[in-house]
Amino acid sequence: MLDTQLKDQLQAYLQNLRTPVRLIASLDDSDKATELRLGP
Repeated sequence: MLDTQLKDQLQAYLQNLRTPVRLIASLDDSDKATELRLGP
């Protein structure tokens, strides 16, 4: 997880965005990638 200072900086940065941001994950066949695909 993010520490408090980094989280605050990221939140301030994201509030300044004026256009939508798209996050795309490229996943391999590892156990962790499978966990991300299936969700919690």
